[in-house]
Amino acid sequence: YSEAEAAVVKALGLARLEGLTDGDNAGCDNGGHAFFSAARSVRSPVQANLSLLCLRSGDFRGARRHATSSLEADPRNTKALYRRARACLELQECDAARRDLEAALELEPRNMEIKVALQQCACPRQQLDETTVDDRNSQRSRSP
Repeated sequence: YSEAEAAVVKALGLARLEGLTDGDNAGCDNGGHAFFSAARSVRSPVQANLSLLCLRSGDFRGARRHATSSLEADPRNTKALYRRARACLELQECDAARRDLEAALELEPRNMEIKVALQQCACPRQQLDETTVDDRNSQRSRSP
């Protein structure tokens, strides 16, 4: 994954140098504006792919960062929402993961992968609730 990640990062760096992913296009004529718009449109999928590479290599913070960057370019990118949620789950950020998964499910209501992840998101909270109840019960039994 590191070679693929390096290639994508290099491409993003070159695009930034050319002013294709950041900044404004106030000085562009109509042809330049079309080119700028087209170049910006690749930012979301490229960042989403970087997020996937980070997920697969265990870099969950990097995965979350790249997915967020992808969503800044295209808030309706379901893959980026899903990948950020997966990263958040790994980072024990269940509420953030749940929000992303619910947003992704609104965009793709039949996506089973999202539904399964949403169920996994509920499990840690349920286990935590059960642990808390068990802790309270054991504390009560110890009190005089």
